[in-house]
Amino acid sequence: MLDKLTNYLSRAKRSSDFLKHSFETSVKDIYLDSKQLASSPGPTQLFHLTKDAIGSTGWVANSAFKHFLTLSGLLKTPDGIKGDYEAEFIVKKVSKNVPLDPKRYPPSLIFSALYKELEFSYVHPHHKSRLQCPKIFPTIVLVSGMLNEIYKTASFERGVQNLGKKNSLKYIVAKVSGVKGADFNSGLLAEQLFEYHKKNPDEKFWLLTYSKGGIDALYFLRDHAEWSRKNVVGISTLATPILGSRHLNRRYIKLAAKIKKDVSEFGRNYLGRELDFFSDAFQRSISTHQRSWFFRNYHKLPNNIFYTALALGCNWHEGHIYMMLAKLLFPSDTVNDGVVDADCAFFPKYFNAINLGIYRGHHLIAARSSTFSQEALIEAHLILLKYLYLI
Repeated sequence: MLDKLTNYLSRAKRSSDFLKHSFETSVKDIYLDSKQLASSPGPTQLFHLTKDAIGSTGWVANSAFKHFLTLSGLLKTPDGIKGDYEAEFIVKKVSKNVPLDPKRYPPSLIFSALYKELEFSYVHPHHKSRLQCPKIFPTIVLVSGMLNEIYKTASFERGVQNLGKKNSLKYIVAKVSGVKGADFNSGLLAEQLFEYHKKNPDEKFWLLTYSKGGIDALYFLRDHAEWSRKNVVGISTLATPILGSRHLNRRYIKLAAKIKKDVSEFGRNYLGRELDFFSDAFQRSISTHQRSWFFRNYHKLPNNIFYTALALGCNWHEGHIYMMLAKLLFPSDTVNDGVVDADCAFFPKYFNAINLGIYRGHHLIAARSSTFSQEALIEAHLILLKYLYLI
């Protein structure tokens, strides 16, 4: 009974702190945007203010809703590994860096135990895990996905920032277009990473990618395989439609095509120029076309680096309110996160990669405003990859 009360109070405090942080950060963002608009009036400044006002409203509302669910006890919380003897055994061995039989304990099983333990620790801050976030030498490259321009920070940047306070993680945010094709973004990644590497020749890179950002990164690895063999240690994809996505193809591609047509007509009629928004190349990058692309190109990818993939899945009533709407408007019989089918987020069996499994989450867990334990997910990657001597 005492443990239940302690866990409840711990969750309530974390939820309260998150709500307070969302409110204070939102007020600060809107204040700075308003100040910028007053000093330099213009459409760009007005756009930033409107975007942040909408985003902040959603962030605070979602945080308040989650706080209410936490206080009421209606929010489902992680169980941890207590009583799960296999998971306890794995965590104990990994924490002491003791090798496990790979046939009996594949990476996906190890990762599951690590994540379960860490998730409980982050949701219940009073719980002290025996796992320690390791120091790693490669620089993390965050690559975001579709429509990333509407967010204040990169995908999972909040989680990486918080982990960086523990062990001085070094990371950079790659700027890619959230409405352009993977070929275009491959070029952007090349420009940024080549320039960064010139100034930091001793650094290696770990590409931590989300959603379509993983596709952009795979195109980059194919296009610049020789450079990547020397300078990239690996790539981890999170909710990336590696093999396309039937859900995306059925539901979102039609919408993207309509938006592309409407934007193009607006540009021609009112601006006198063509606007390339949600181009055909963009649509191919997230459609089932990607499955055939991977089959044609997988042998061109660097074979001396690691590849990991993780998928997400959730019910319609779980997660962010925007994803609830997406699930209701675009229902599907397959396991998906509201956007990407889980089975399409894994590397195929003919390719040498580590598929880590499906975890509960919606497609907006990577946003700064998400209450999802980003830190647990990233730290589980760090510990597993370090344990396997991959980073």
